Amino acid sequence: MSNYIWIGPRESDIEDCKELFIGSITIFGSNEKNNISYCKSRNIRIDHNIPNIVENDFWISNIKKFKKKYSDIKLVYYNSEFSKCLSPELSHYVINKNNSYLLDLLSDKSSTRIALSSFVDVVPFQNVVVGSDLNLISCFPNYNKLIFQEIRSSGGNGTHIVDITNRDEIIPYMRKNLLISPYIENSVPINIHLLIGQNDVLVFPGSIQITQKINNKILYLGADYIAYSKISKKIREQIRKNSKLIGSYLQKLGYIGVLGIDYLITSKEVLFVEINARYQASTPILNKALKQAGLNSIQYMNTLAFAGQNLPEQKIIDNIQVPYSFISYIEGTWKKPFSMLNNIISSCGEIEKVCYDGFSEDNIITANSYLFKIIFNTNCVSISPETTLNIYENLIDIENDFYNLILDKSPLEIKISLLNQGVNITDSAKEHLNEIGEIRDAVFSAVDITIFNDLHINCPKKLKFSFFSPWIIDLSGNNELWLYYYKIPLCSVEIDIEDKFCNNTTDSSIKFSRICFWATDRLRIHHNLTCSLKKQGAGCKFCEIVPCNENLSLNDIFMVIDHYIDNANTFNHFLIGGGSEPRDMECKRILEIVKHIRTKSDKKIYVMSLPPKDHVILKDYFNAGVTQIGFNIEIFDQKNALNIMPGKGKITRTEYFEALKKATTYWGKTGNVRSLIIVGLESTSSLISGIEKLCQLGVMPILSIFRPIPGTDMENVVPPSNDFLKEVYTECENICTRYNLHLGPDCTFCQNNTLSLPFWIQ
Repeated sequence: MSNYIWIGPRESDIEDCKELFIGSITIFGSNEKNNISYCKSRNIRIDHNIPNIVENDFWISNIKKFKKKYSDIKLVYYNSEFSKCLSPELSHYVINKNNSYLLDLLSDKSSTRIALSSFVDVVPFQNVVVGSDLNLISCFPNYNKLIFQEIRSSGGNGTHIVDITNRDEIIPYMRKNLLISPYIENSVPINIHLLIGQNDVLVFPGSIQITQKINNKILYLGADYIAYSKISKKIREQIRKNSKLIGSYLQKLGYIGVLGIDYLITSKEVLFVEINARYQASTPILNKALKQAGLNSIQYMNTLAFAGQNLPEQKIIDNIQVPYSFISYIEGTWKKPFSMLNNIISSCGEIEKVCYDGFSEDNIITANSYLFKIIFNTNCVSISPETTLNIYENLIDIENDFYNLILDKSPLEIKISLLNQGVNITDSAKEHLNEIGEIRDAVFSAVDITIFNDLHINCPKKLKFSFFSPWIIDLSGNNELWLYYYKIPLCSVEIDIEDKFCNNTTDSSIKFSRICFWATDRLRIHHNLTCSLKKQGAGCKFCEIVPCNENLSLNDIFMVIDHYIDNANTFNHFLIGGGSEPRDMECKRILEIVKHIRTKSDKKIYVMSLPPKDHVILKDYFNAGVTQIGFNIEIFDQKNALNIMPGKGKITRTEYFEALKKATTYWGKTGNVRSLIIVGLESTSSLISGIEKLCQLGVMPILSIFRPIPGTDMENVVPPSNDFLKEVYTECENICTRYNLHLGPDCTFCQNNTLSLPFWIQ
């Protein structure tokens, strides 16, 4: 067997094919087991995408060391272009080297797009020298933001987002020859591996590229193969077809071996971006799946291609599933104390492996330097309704305005972050709480907390990647519970304790907690134990209600109501709702519950139900003593509603609006008629236009953030970002203000799980 030596950026790039190599020379690595690492020997982390940051002597001298030890060596380069520094004598040992002219052509992004535009759609571009006399707006008239890209660059290091309406942003690029393209916001970056042999062009499963805008650069941070498999079949087939065409074209030019093709996809298009004539940062994840399927690694197949041997059949590759994603953390994307990493690894079941590549906490860390990589056995991203990339907020830490405002104790940013990112409770805090009572499991896999005396927040604690949250509740030195953000103490905190009656049972042996939920200052009454739509297989895909065949009698409900009125009369109002029944039956049942409450209590009653078919019931509700009513549209877009809520989606949006409008004739237009909307399940334009329509009717909108509840059909859909939620809140609150309304509900306690703020903050 030949003595193969791997030469590239990371030792982990050969994690699942180590047996192929007798040694490796890498920028990042362990310096153990025949690995020679540039950074480990210098106790430093660097930005390896900066050209020539590692001196040629490092590579040459260490290749010579291996040559002295092993007479027959073969050099396998991650990117064979970097073998140009070798002398003819050493260059002879490089086995994965293509023609220099061809490599130069492919590394020129402009030339490549021109060459391929005759048979595939490419991202629009112009090759220009930025100058004071150049009218950039005329390049792409419909775009104020452009991508300025250096002709040769990698890792996003030379890719910049520039607002061309701001001259200050243009000045740094004056007199530079750049590739200019429109910044297509509603798009998702894709990467595909190709392996080209003398007689074969293999297309491997694709991945979504995880990118992040940092300092106006679009930096590559990882890949998600799982999320790629959820893209529409039509788009994936177009990507495959284009990749085959490109591969055949390159094969005719004489290219051999592995390469990556980058695309941008929109809701309707597949646009070619560039070719990376090398292994990809996502190759090791693909290798992991190949190994599990009993197949050889990309590196091994690449040696076959250069040896002129046959590659596996395409149909074998087509059967490969890649159940992984990964994020490469660079300086500025991991702000948590490194000591937290071990706790996260031991607690988080979504982590497959952490590749340290020689990283340690005492390293000298430079700007944008690679730190370590985490491989996940689940998806990290998903595609939003607007064809943009949603990344779990907890996975990437970036210091921005949001971060700084939280440290300045701004209630809006704190609430959004806690609602979206959740909180972890330390063991010492749990022990302290256990002395008082058991922590109450709040709705939506969460815990209810109170900060600043009157800001109530429903914080997830059992959702995917919750262990990565920067928020922690811990016990302070003076035996108080405190809320910490990235281990920075923020404020004292109170946690809601479980209702002491929740485990009581009715005469029918049904637990009180299944019939009611006493949270904050309201008692929520369920009018059934399940959802009729769930039982029919038409339940909402985001809902955690479990279908069951048990019946709930009115006597059981009345017994629970009476018990709480007699023994826990500190709550301020009732909420009747939860689950759905046939619309005619639901109305009658709710009316009976309202009438019973009114025989015992004059507290406010809020009814939350499906819109009734017969609007006469609204008058009956009003006369019976209902003080507030809500019909939750949840999703304005009818197509999305039918897809996500197959049962409730059949009720047209028109029916909802008509019922809400009729309700205002009884309860007025000051906020007693409401409709809850889930943020993150439709386009922003659909959401905003729907909020405007509600306000025009005098209906109070309530914004609920989508949460991917474990066990539901949508458990792997990524929620919107904090920044997006703040933008939506601001725009919707402005709309409400124009109609003398505000984002609901009115009760500060009941705002705990909604995108809203108390009046004292507004």
